[in-house]
Amino acid sequence: MNYYISMFAIQNEHLLVAAGKLAMVYSSQGKWTEAEELTIKMLETQKSILGENHPDTSSTLINLAEIYNSSGRYEQAAELYLQTLELMRAAHQYSNHPDILTATFNLGTTYSNQTRGTWLTRLKNKSQRTGKGSFPKHIHLL
Repeated sequence: MNYYISMFAIQNEHLLVAAGKLAMVYSSQGKWTEAEELTIKMLETQKSILGENHPDTSSTLINLAEIYNSSGRYEQAAELYLQTLELMRAAHQYSNHPDILTATFNLGTTYSNQTRGTWLTRLKNKSQRTGKGSFPKHIHLL
């Protein structure tokens, strides 16, 4: 598939849709690098063809943020969610538009993930420093 994507430079609308679906498959399989590379190619193409403020471009930007979030790259995800939020606020007249609410929720989830990761790291370090055994096995429930 990468050969065809490079060959057509993802200029065809149908190929853009197919590339988006393939990126989603990569993401669902945990193939973050492949999903990221393909999504970035799509984003670049959409920006050049549709423009930076087009809803499809914003959707692809959100997809890239979700890839970063799912792969634990919370800071990068938060930056993209903030960028998307700015674009959406400029495009929509009212602040309670569903797209804006979704982007705000995604940003909040990313911030929560960052905090949770920091908290779990501190808990693990404290557990190791006190010598009270290893990191709790049930930590995934927190």
